[in-house]
Amino acid sequence: LLDRSGSMSGSQIDNAIQTLQLFLRSIPRNSYFNVFGFGSNYVSIFPSSVEYNDKNLEKASKEISNWKADLGGTELLK
Repeated sequence: LLDRSGSMSGSQIDNAIQTLQLFLRSIPRNSYFNVFGFGSNYVSIFPSSVEYNDKNLEKASKEISNWKADLGGTELLK
């Protein structure tokens, strides 16, 4: 789960993405995962959780590397 609201712009989003990339590489094999970005709305990389394997890790990593602080305000309730 990554905060992509406008308040995360600049080095904050870059640092959060670097941390998330590191975390993704520490998920145990035989696990399932998904990654969500949120702000005024939310997006996910996969429609539902997927098996942790090299293919899915690569897809998630590439997608996350393009994420920006572009999802509006921080609105968790929605």
